[in-house]
Amino acid sequence: MLTIQQKIISTSPVKPIIIVQGDHGVKDYNRASILNAYYLPGGVEKKLYPTISLVNSFRVILDNYFGKQYPLLDDTSYTTPLEYFDFTPLPETSPDCVK
Repeated sequence: MLTIQQKIISTSPVKPIIIVQGDHGVKDYNRASILNAYYLPGGVEKKLYPTISLVNSFRVILDNYFGKQYPLLDDTSYTTPLEYFDFTPLPETSPDCVK
């Protein structure tokens, strides 16, 4: 991955935005802990924070590079059994969880 990213950065006529993400962590253990890596030119990375959720990272990126104005949402992740949609917040991401 690093070789590919370095090639993209060194050959792009415009500084690229590079996002590498995973969709979830290990089953039943820190499910909301994901890979979330960015290459964001122009200092936009300073607007990201350690507990940012995927939906909010894209809102920050869209706002800063594409002139959108999306408000940030709660950084809460949800889980549900596969057979039906009964969403419950993952404890480590709920707003009342102290990190």
